Amino acid sequence: MTRSYRKNIRRTFKHTKSRFIAIFSIIALGVGFLAGLNATPVDMKESMEAYMDNANFYDIRIVSTLGLTDDDVSALSAIDGVKDVQPAYNADLLVQTGDDTVVARAHSLPITTGKEETEKSTSSLSTDGDDATDAQDTINKLFLVDGHMPEKSGECVVEAGANDMASAYPIGSKLVISPENEDLDSKLSTTEYEVVGIVHSANYFSFEREPASVGNGRVNLLMYLLPEDYAFEAYTEIYLTVDGALTANSLGDDYTPLVDTVKTKIEAIQDLRCQTRYDEIYDEAQQKIDDAWDSYHDAKEEADQKLSDAKAELTDGEKELADGQTEYEQGEADYADALSQIAENEQKLADGEIQLSDAKRKLQEADAQISNSETLLKQNEEKLNTAKSELDKGQAQYDSGMTAYQSGVKQLEAGQTQLDAAKEQLDTAKAGYQSGLAGCAQGMSTLLPSMTADGLDGFLAFLSSKGYGAPQTTTAFLQNMAEYGISLPTVSANSVEAAYLEQGISQLLPAISQLYSARESITAGQSAYDANAAKLEENKKLLADSKEELSKARQKLQKGQKQYEDGKKQLENGKKQLSSAKAMLAGSWATLSGRQTELTDGLSQIFDAKSSLKDARSRLDDAKATIAENAQKLADGKISYEDAKKEADEKLADARQEIEDGQTDLDTLEMPKWYIWGRDKNISYSSFTANIDKLNAITTVFPIFFFLVAALVVSTTMTRMVEEERLQIGTMKALGYSAKTIMQKYILYALAASVSGTLVGLAVGFKAFPSIIWSAYEMMYYMPAIATPWRLSQALFSGGTLIVLSLLVTALTCRSSLSEVPAALMLPRAPKAGKRILLERITPLWRHFPFSWKVTCRNLFRYKKRFWMTVIGVAGCTSLLIAGFGISDSLNAIITKQYEDIFHYDLMTVVTEEDALTQGSVQEYLFDNPTVFSDSLAISIQSTRQEAEDGDVDVYLMVPKDLSAFGDFVDLHERVSRKATPLQEDGIIITEKLAKTLGIQAGDSITLQNEDEEKASFTVTGVCEHYVSNYVYMSAATYEAGFQKAPVYNAAISKMPDDSQTVRDQISAVLLDNDHVASLTFTADNVKQVLNMLNSIDAVVVLIIVCAAGLAFVVLYNLSNINVAERVKEIATIKVLGFYDREVDSYVNRESYALTGIGIFFGIFGGIALHKFVITTVEVDAVMFGRSIRPVSFLYAILLTLLFSIIVSLVIGRSLKKVSMVESMKAPE
Repeated sequence: MTRSYRKNIRRTFKHTKSRFIAIFSIIALGVGFLAGLNATPVDMKESMEAYMDNANFYDIRIVSTLGLTDDDVSALSAIDGVKDVQPAYNADLLVQTGDDTVVARAHSLPITTGKEETEKSTSSLSTDGDDATDAQDTINKLFLVDGHMPEKSGECVVEAGANDMASAYPIGSKLVISPENEDLDSKLSTTEYEVVGIVHSANYFSFEREPASVGNGRVNLLMYLLPEDYAFEAYTEIYLTVDGALTANSLGDDYTPLVDTVKTKIEAIQDLRCQTRYDEIYDEAQQKIDDAWDSYHDAKEEADQKLSDAKAELTDGEKELADGQTEYEQGEADYADALSQIAENEQKLADGEIQLSDAKRKLQEADAQISNSETLLKQNEEKLNTAKSELDKGQAQYDSGMTAYQSGVKQLEAGQTQLDAAKEQLDTAKAGYQSGLAGCAQGMSTLLPSMTADGLDGFLAFLSSKGYGAPQTTTAFLQNMAEYGISLPTVSANSVEAAYLEQGISQLLPAISQLYSARESITAGQSAYDANAAKLEENKKLLADSKEELSKARQKLQKGQKQYEDGKKQLENGKKQLSSAKAMLAGSWATLSGRQTELTDGLSQIFDAKSSLKDARSRLDDAKATIAENAQKLADGKISYEDAKKEADEKLADARQEIEDGQTDLDTLEMPKWYIWGRDKNISYSSFTANIDKLNAITTVFPIFFFLVAALVVSTTMTRMVEEERLQIGTMKALGYSAKTIMQKYILYALAASVSGTLVGLAVGFKAFPSIIWSAYEMMYYMPAIATPWRLSQALFSGGTLIVLSLLVTALTCRSSLSEVPAALMLPRAPKAGKRILLERITPLWRHFPFSWKVTCRNLFRYKKRFWMTVIGVAGCTSLLIAGFGISDSLNAIITKQYEDIFHYDLMTVVTEEDALTQGSVQEYLFDNPTVFSDSLAISIQSTRQEAEDGDVDVYLMVPKDLSAFGDFVDLHERVSRKATPLQEDGIIITEKLAKTLGIQAGDSITLQNEDEEKASFTVTGVCEHYVSNYVYMSAATYEAGFQKAPVYNAAISKMPDDSQTVRDQISAVLLDNDHVASLTFTADNVKQVLNMLNSIDAVVVLIIVCAAGLAFVVLYNLSNINVAERVKEIATIKVLGFYDREVDSYVNRESYALTGIGIFFGIFGGIALHKFVITTVEVDAVMFGRSIRPVSFLYAILLTLLFSIIVSLVIGRSLKKVSMVESMKAPE
């Protein structure tokens, strides 16, 4: 290779940096996306596999309905292919953490049989993924995060979990097992624990937890305890590992046959071990019952003997008590007789004493009465004297009053005479006044014709009320009349009429003055008369009152005089009677004294008799106390006897009942059943593998299309580059360079771009993509950091394919060009023959197009290769964007369509017995509780397996009890037409995904099996829309007709007016506390679980969309850049012709916009097809994704493509400005 040739190569790299970077970017994106997404599921699987292997995670887990024994452990250990066997305990418990009570699951630390107890408690220890040296064979090792493992009873470690649940229970926390737990003594021997460490467990690396059987059913705490803290009589589970399974990939094809082989061998011994366990429990229970019967009969015999002896002792005591009672009663009778005689004598003496007392009291009363009478007589005598004095005073006062009354009568008569005379004088004055008024009024008639006597009297009264007095002058008269309201005739001053008026008034003034004085005198006289008349009437009334009082006083004096005379007579008679009574009282006192002496002697005799009787009473009381004491002892003995008899009877009855209950339980004891589960039944493992399968499906299909778009653009770019340098190729060929040497330059260019792009793409794809995707899954799982090794197969496939493709396309293009002679290569290609395009034939439209638009239209359709390469590139990127957004829509549609459009119930309650749904507390709570459940429906739900071409699929059979009400809980309809497919009495309805998997449709027959593995054939009457799990719906009549037996209704679906978390917790606490409830499934919890799964898948979709958007930008830029590079001479020429930069920009970019629009149009249809292909390809058996793309997703994809087109146009615009007009003068290249 000559120096000039190397210089030419360097110049080519330098001048085509943008093209080199574009090829580099496209290859890096394509290779990184394909290799990274293909490697991510593998990296995640291998990381999980390493984590499981490091923990020595179990391959098989065995659970029995009646527990497992050491013999079972030995039998399992003896099976060929079993490597290690590890028994374990676990229990669901309510645990108090401060003021809160949470649901916890307590596991025993791994039990290593045959080792010391210390090893049992520490054999689970690993530190952050490194195996502990003393725990090589321990299954399900724990990874210690902080603290230390339990070393003594009462210590525990808690599991951190995927979302660090242990943060709420740090080291040092106190956990108390709640006494509300049932049969706690049979589960744990210690109830208080201290957290001493935090661990991770491969058993629980997912945020999901298997539902608990206590509380609200949600496990909030995972504890690991020492085995000796458990009180179980048998193991609750056994973990096994299989020979060779550790080295096999558990997600590969070689793992399952190994485990299935051992499962088959375990199933072979299952019946024998179950029978053995059944016999052990039965024989042990029967022996306990037999021993209990023996103990019962011995205890009954012993109790009967003791009761018989006690009965004999009671009989002897009753006889002795009866004899003592008879003797006591005789003494009591004698004592009663003596007491009766004394009482009789006492009564007599008492009567005599009473009589003496009465007599003495009467004499004393008589004496007191005599004394009182004497006192009373003296008082009465004094009262009579006082009354006599009062009578004399009253008589004197009466006489004085009578004299005053008579004087007043005389004065009254004189006053009346004077008043009559004044009245006569007043009447005379009034008559004279009236006459004067009339005369004066007549005299004034010439001056005032309307003036009358009454009017004049009113005028005078007005003057009096005003205090003016009689007017003395004409002026005063006129003013007073005017003020009074009487107007005189109007006359002229100094006229005859005025003089006449003044003269008339002057003549009237004296008369008016006299009348005014008379009126004043009459008024004063009338007032004096009225006052004297009133005073006279008042005096008349006073005299009348005095007369009445004097009359009353006279009557009172007469009555008092009579009372005085009567009292005087009574006083004389009382003095006589008092003298007689004194004489009689003196004789009675003498008789009373003799009788008192006789009574004193009788009392002395009775006192002596009582003393003797008191001694007899004391003896009788002692005898009575002895009898009472013996009676009490006998009563106590009887009570003790009855209590002992009752207690013995109760104990014997209880013992008998326990024996009979035990016998009943024994008679109903069912054969135990082993549940043999692989890793796929572990909720964390199955959840992770399911998500990996979904991710693997997406990352397997989607990157291929991404890769194809990148490959197409790279091929186009290299082809166009070689064609652009035809002149250089021809020149070099003319200079004698060989075809191989010339081709080497372009091969080297393509190799450099593709290899560097591949290396960068592989580095990003193998390292960044898995880490980004894994970070999205870390919200659901805990595992150590993901391993991201370089994978040769993915590297060779993705990187090698693009490298080979770019080199091959370059070589073929060079070969095609080199086949021409140098002269032909040194000439530009003949331009495309000008042809009329379709738009030119539409003359009216074409005529209105400006020149630049006509050029754009001709260029679009003339250069078909460039047209289709650009359209295909843009369409591919748009399709990828639409498909990416569409996948997100399809995933998110699962929730809205499944749990809002199809399922209308909020809770499924699975019961242990069918009767629980027809009677009892569960039935009342679910069906008769409208405040909590608006409606409930009993159903039969069975989990079965159905044979399909690609293997068995899980299927749920659902049979509603009330067919008419089923539509309110589950809406069955077709997906496309939305036509209802209601469940009828005949036929079955299957879900769309199941129909597709089995390749059947409405009208076909299908063979199904129930949970008892009984098979029956049914006719499919409808296929319904369904997204989560495979269901078969049928009526009870159809089920019974097919399987020849009625369905067992083992569940109920319910609708809740309020499905908040608080209400769900309350419902869980009530139902899970009932022994008849097996499990609860809330729709809200299912939605949450699906959401968590979709959040991780959405992260992958976002990554796909971002990468597709990046590819779209690079593709648009690359194609636009090539377009400009090919048309440099054309662009320079139009600049020479006077086009401005803005016009040049429009001239070029208008084609880009048009091609982008056309590419978007085809990309929409390509995106729809690609979305449909990806969705149907990536679906798993149990899930159907949504089939539709939201309109907004199309909008997002179109807007992103247009945005990138605009950005590219802005970038290209800068390149257009740099094109020199001198280029138009250069020779063609």
